[in-house]
Amino acid sequence: SLSWLRKNKPRGWREVPTRQHEGWIWLDSNGVERLRYMRPSGSNPAASQWSRQANGYFRWQDEAGNFLDIDGNIVAPNNPLFQELTHIMYEGL
Repeated sequence: SLSWLRKNKPRGWREVPTRQHEGWIWLDSNGVERLRYMRPSGSNPAASQWSRQANGYFRWQDEAGNFLDIDGNIVAPNNPLFQELTHIMYEGL
């Protein structure tokens, strides 16, 4: 759940709102974005670019700025599934 995740935020990281307040971003102690959460849009999944936009999603980055998949593997920007693999659908409450 989001509350569990927030309770377990790494020490020294801070939470800031996204540009349009559609979610939040965690910045590490060096000010580098590490995790982004975007709230569900409420749109019909079929009307969204990805169903992840309708359901909400996370984007996860390592300290070097590489985007990671759900298993923590780096996804190369030239991977044809880059957007799908790096927008991790939120399935919690």
